[in-house]
Amino acid sequence: MIQIIRSQWNRWAFALVTGLALLSPLSAQNPMPIHTKNATLRLPVQIDERTRPQVAEVKLYVRQPNGPWRLVQTLPPTATAFDFKAEADGVYSFTFVTVDRRGKSDPTNLDATPPHRIVVVDTKAPEVSAQIIPLRGERFLQVHVRDSNPDWTTLRVSYLAPDQTWQPLTVAAIDTPTVFRVPNPSVFESKIRVTAGDRAGNTVQREMDLGDPTANFGFNGKSTVTQGKPDP
Repeated sequence: MIQIIRSQWNRWAFALVTGLALLSPLSAQNPMPIHTKNATLRLPVQIDERTRPQVAEVKLYVRQPNGPWRLVQTLPPTATAFDFKAEADGVYSFTFVTVDRRGKSDPTNLDATPPHRIVVVDTKAPEVSAQIIPLRGERFLQVHVRDSNPDWTTLRVSYLAPDQTWQPLTVAAIDTPTVFRVPNPSVFESKIRVTAGDRAGNTVQREMDLGDPTANFGFNGKSTVTQGKPDP
């Protein structure tokens, strides 16, 4: 068997390019998905030098959920990387196939072999909204986050205090991470700031004036979106 050396995930310092490296031996289970905000991926190929002379070519196959494996590129054994551009956000599975000088492919059955890498491409930042809700005889602030891959650890809510400083709000309970307690009723007449991110590193920050009866607190309100820096 021709061995492809598969080292740990490698993030290349190129703008809008994320590096993928392979691991060996193949795991019996699917690898953990890797989230990235970059649609352009670079997948390094590292072939064991002891077996490189036996390799005629290396093929890159990709598959999306419920779809077939597709051959997207073929390179000589001297190549160092595949470049792949995702046409849309979604989950992409990648498998490298080596073909030896006799024409034998490894692996031979892609459906029976776990992929080398699973990458979730997510280029869109979350959307956030807010509403005042009654709960247990009190009024609370509830925040909604709409995103395919939210990172709930990044959710932050603050309000603009009378001294013009932003003060953080705390969640009402552990089992209600999107419901926030306010220190006094005047908060419902002040501005609030909601910050949220996703697992790919996209972030959004939105300010809403709860005291403005004409303000839009729904998902289609104006937000500050940050795609962030390219993966380091």
